[in-house]
Amino acid sequence: MGMPCPGGGCVYHRLLPGDAPGAYRGNMTITNKETAMQKRMTAPIIKALAKTPYASTDGVARDDKKVIARYFNPMGAGTWYVLEDSMFFTDGEHRDADHVDENMIVFAASTLGYGLELGDISLKELFDLKLPFGMYVERDISVEPLKETLGELRKRYGEDWQ
Repeated sequence: MGMPCPGGGCVYHRLLPGDAPGAYRGNMTITNKETAMQKRMTAPIIKALAKTPYASTDGVARDDKKVIARYFNPMGAGTWYVLEDSMFFTDGEHRDADHVDENMIVFAASTLGYGLELGDISLKELFDLKLPFGMYVERDISVEPLKETLGELRKRYGEDWQ
């Protein structure tokens, strides 16, 4: 169970690969039942990925696509909006929809500050990205899977298409 943020208002969990049970990271304490991977890929996110297999949103306008999860760089530019499960692992092998781990490839809208682009991203590479001061890419916990469109979130966070 996560610890409350001092003063409230936190909208993310700090996620570090290999966190041990009982580790405290920002506003999150990892218990024996929770791992850093489970904080990144929650049960609702996994269920949403199963509902949106590869190419399931073809024909839907890009701003009308429902967002599964939003990850961001807390140190600066970098935002990733997960839109679909691409059904592949990082080694290029096809995988079953019920096999979920951080070696997945997902279809996302991504930006490094120069405008959003659509394409596949590796969750492992994203989650293993080491930022200054020991920070890592974080999940925006204010975004519920499949509740908001990319257009709504894009406007909320002031991001444009490339």
